Amino acid sequence: MASLKDMKRVETKINPYLSFDEIDTWIKEEREKVQNNIITGIYGEEGAGKTGIALNIKTQDDIDSGRPLYIIDFDRGAIPLITEYYKEDKNIIPLNPVVRHENGEKRGAINPTATIQKTMSILYYISEKGNDETSAVILDGMDMFLKISEYFMREDMLKIDPMQKLNQTNWYIRDQKYDQALMLAKELPCPSVFITHLKDVMTYIDGSLEVIDTKPSWGKMTSSQMYQMIECYKIKKEGSVELWTRINKAKGKLSLEGKEYLIATVPKDKDGEWKNFDWDIFR
Repeated sequence: MASLKDMKRVETKINPYLSFDEIDTWIKEEREKVQNNIITGIYGEEGAGKTGIALNIKTQDDIDSGRPLYIIDFDRGAIPLITEYYKEDKNIIPLNPVVRHENGEKRGAINPTATIQKTMSILYYISEKGNDETSAVILDGMDMFLKISEYFMREDMLKIDPMQKLNQTNWYIRDQKYDQALMLAKELPCPSVFITHLKDVMTYIDGSLEVIDTKPSWGKMTSSQMYQMIECYKIKKEGSVELWTRINKAKGKLSLEGKEYLIATVPKDKDGEWKNFDWDIFR
C-alpha cells in the first residue's frame, strides 16, 4: 500500500496545490478587498414596493460623490419609477440587457445567448471599475433571468422542443448560467440587490391541485446566498392601501429578523406618501 507521503507526491503531480507564496498572495488580496455586507434579496407581490425600496439604497455619500447606481432590468419594471421619481438623477442608470432576434421566424423573441452575454459583460465591467466607484447594483426580474437561462438551455445548448420534458442533468445547464451571474454580482465590491416576484406552491388535495403557499420565484440557491431577505406585501384597508416590508433574514443583525416597516400609505384617489426604506439598518 502506498504511503501518505507517496500519495501526496502523486496528488501534487496531478492536481498541484497552491504554493505558500501563492497562499500569502491570496491572503493579502482578501485583506485588501472591500467587504460588502449588503447582498439582499427582495421578493413579494406585484406593486408592493420591491423596486421602490431598492432605489432607496444610495447613501448620502454616494449622492454627493456621484457614484452610479446600475439597474440591470430584465423585466423593465424599474423604468416607470425612474421616469416618475428619479428623472433628474443622472446617476441612476437603468440597463435593459434583453436582446431580441431581429430577423426570421424568431423575430421579436428573446435571444438568450446574446442576453446572457450582455448581462455578464456589464457585471464584469462593474467589477473591473474597482472599489468606491459604484453605489450599488440592482438585478430586477430574477424570475425573468431564470427563464432566459432556461431558453438558453433548451434552444442553444440542447436544441430541443420547448415542451419536451427534461432530466436533472439538463436543468444543471440552466442553473449553471443563472448561478454564474448570481455569484459574480454577489462578489462585486458594492451592495447588490436581487428582485423577484412570488410563485405559487401547489399540491394535490383530495385529487385537486391547490395553492398552499407562495415562495420567491428565482433559482434554488439564491436564497441561501443572500445576507438579507426582504418580503414586500400590501395591506388593504378601507380607503387606502399600505405597503410594508418584513425582514426575513439578516446575517449579523439577528435583532432585525421579523421586524416590519411601513414604507408607503396610498389613500384612495390620492397620491401616496412614500416613507423610504432605511438601508443603514444593514450597514
